[in-house]
Amino acid sequence: FSGFLAKTSFEFYPAQIFHLMMFFGSAVVLTRYEPLEAAYIYAGLFTGLSLITLQVLKLGVTIPPRTFIFA
Repeated sequence: FSGFLAKTSFEFYPAQIFHLMMFFGSAVVLTRYEPLEAAYIYAGLFTGLSLITLQVLKLGVTIPPRTFIFA
C-alpha cells in the first residue's frame, strides 16, 4: 500500500498525508450524512478485497527468487 500511495502522490510526503486525510474525512462525512449509501460502498469494498484475497489464497502468488533480495 505504501508503494501505491507514494507513486500516486508523486513521492511527495505532504501530498500523501493530504490524500489520506481527504479519504478518511470524506468517509466520515459520508457515514454521517448518508449512512445507507456508505454501507453500500463499504460492503462493495469489503467484498472486492475479500474476493481478491480468496483468489490469492486459492491460486497462490508466484514470486521470482530474486525479489527476496529486496525484502
